[in-house]
Amino acid sequence: MFRLNAFVDSLPASTSSANKADILDAPNLNSALQRLEDRWNIDGFESIKTRSYQVNPEKVAAEMNKRLSADTTVRLMLENSGQLKNTIQNTVALLAEKTTKGRISGEDLASLRSSFGTAAASKSDVGGAAAIQQYVLRDMQSVLDKEVTKTLSKDRLAKFNADKAAYATVSVLKDAVKSASTQAGKQGRFTPDQWLQSAAKNSPRQIRQGKAPLQSRAETVSATIKKEEDVVKKAALKLSDKLEARRKKELKRAGNKAKLRVSKLEEDQLALKKNMRRNPENAEKLAANQLELEQMKEVAKASAEELNRIQQLRTPSNPSWFHKFAASGVIGGMTGIQAAASGGSSVASTIGAGLTTIGAAKGLAGEGAQRFLAGQSPLQQAAQNLKDPIYGSEALGTLPLAGARAVTGMLTGVGQ
Repeated sequence: MFRLNAFVDSLPASTSSANKADILDAPNLNSALQRLEDRWNIDGFESIKTRSYQVNPEKVAAEMNKRLSADTTVRLMLENSGQLKNTIQNTVALLAEKTTKGRISGEDLASLRSSFGTAAASKSDVGGAAAIQQYVLRDMQSVLDKEVTKTLSKDRLAKFNADKAAYATVSVLKDAVKSASTQAGKQGRFTPDQWLQSAAKNSPRQIRQGKAPLQSRAETVSATIKKEEDVVKKAALKLSDKLEARRKKELKRAGNKAKLRVSKLEEDQLALKKNMRRNPENAEKLAANQLELEQMKEVAKASAEELNRIQQLRTPSNPSWFHKFAASGVIGGMTGIQAAASGGSSVASTIGAGLTTIGAAKGLAGEGAQRFLAGQSPLQQAAQNLKDPIYGSEALGTLPLAGARAVTGMLTGVGQ
C-alpha cells in the first residue's frame, strides 16, 4: 500500500487514466518506474510547455544578486565578495542560452527549472561554495516559477503546482527503487526505511524538518508493520505452546504403548523358548517376535530421546520464540519418532495412527513456516494469493482494506 501510494503521488497531473493504468499494470517496480519516467518526459509540467515566456536574463541576474546579497545567511557563507556574483552569472548563463529575443519556450523553461531543482537538491546546505550554489539554484528556480505562474490560468496553475509536488516525490521514488534493486529478487520493492533514506539524499532539508514526501506515511507504515508482526509472533507463540503440549502427549503415549508391547513380546519369547523342544515351529515365531521386539525398543528409545530433546530446548528460564518453535517441532528436520510417524521408518506400520498429530506438526516445518521464521510478514504471503487485480497486474494486484481495493504486487515478495 505504501509503495502504491508513492507511485500514485508521483504521477504527472496531466497523465490520462489509461496511462496511469499502464504504469500500475507493470509486472514489477522497475518496469513501473520506467513507464512513469516515460510519462514524465511527455506529461510532466505539460501545463507550461505549450507556450513561450518573456524573460530578460540580465534583469534576472541583477534581481537575484540584489536579493541574495541582502540575505545575512548567504553573506556569512561567502568566501570573497565576487563569489556570489560569479555563481549567479554562471547560472543565468544557462537561462540566456535558451532565450531568443527575450523569450524562452515552455519546453526549455520546464527543463531548466527541473535541472536547477535537481542540482540544488544534490548540494550541501551546511556551508561553503556548495551552499552558495544551492541558494542560487533555488532562487533561480523561484524566479522561473514566478515568471510562469503570473501568466497561467487557474486550471493550469493547479496542474503546475501539482507537478511540482509530484516531481519532489518521484525524485525520492527513483532513488528508493534504485536502492532496492541492488538486492537480488527485490525488483525494486523498497521498504519504508529505504524510502526515508532516499528522502534524506534528495530532500535533506525537508527530512530534517519532517516534511519530506511521504515521510509521515513511512513512519506510520513502519510502526504498523512492527505492531502487526508482534501480534503475529504472539499468536504463533501461543500456537507453539499448544503444539508442544500435544507433541509431548503423543510422544509419551507412543512411548508407553511401545513399552507395553515390549513387555508382552518378552513374555511371549520366554514361553516360545520353553516349548521349543515340543514345537519346532516356535523357532520361526521367535525370529519374527525378535524383529518386532527390536522395533518396539527403538520406538520407546526414540520417544524418550525426543522428550529429552524438547526438555533441553526449553531449558532457558524465559524461552525465546525460537526455542518454543523448536520444542514444538515446528522447525528443524525429522528425527526419531517424527520419522516413524511420517512414514520414514518401518516402525510407523507398527505404531499405526497414534502419531498422526506429530506428523501434522511436522508439516509446519515446511517453506511457509521457514519464511515466517525468517521474519516475513504473513500479510505479504496473503497478498500474493489474492485475485481480481484492479488493473489485472501481477505487480500490483488487489488487497481489500477498509472497504477499498488497492494494487498489491508492489508489496509482495520476499522481504517486503
